[in-house]
Amino acid sequence: ENAHDFLDDYKGENNAIIVAVALQGSSKNRSWMFSNYIEVFKKLNKYSSRPIYYLLLDAAPLSASQKRQLNSLSNVIDMTGKTSLREGIALISESAVYFGVGTGLMHIAAAFRKPVVELSVHFKNGRPMDSDSSILVGPWGVPNIVLEPPSGIDGCVGWCTASFSHCINQIYPDQAVDALQKIFRCKNFN
Repeated sequence: ENAHDFLDDYKGENNAIIVAVALQGSSKNRSWMFSNYIEVFKKLNKYSSRPIYYLLLDAAPLSASQKRQLNSLSNVIDMTGKTSLREGIALISESAVYFGVGTGLMHIAAAFRKPVVELSVHFKNGRPMDSDSSILVGPWGVPNIVLEPPSGIDGCVGWCTASFSHCINQIYPDQAVDALQKIFRCKNFN
């Protein structure tokens, strides 16, 4: 089955919006807490006139704990650990929006002209030319909103030095919901 046919089953008669979601960055400190994503998934559908499905993409499958958190949600398509890179690219090409951390998948979405809401590890008060700055490595050529933590916490100066999901969690789910709503309005998805 190809990506178009697979996602057509979800889009259905209601013309649902498919949001490709990249959960994990290249390191733990670049990854947003999973519970934050869950909160976004629960809240955003309340504000949309069209159904929204969240297409989860990651090389590693979800943990048992993460799967339990998804039990109450019927609007999540879990493709974590189930696709090759080629299949993931095909799924992104059939999605309407990219939401998640700054990864190669984000750049693939931008190449397919998909609007992006990026969860960046770069600090708002960081230097514009830092290696994680969206000025250098953000989504290019598409409508986008980059959410950044205001600054480092717990001794992180310049960049997050933690070995776990840390400074990036200063980005709150409500900020992501607001950003996604803006992208939806910009693209007339509502």
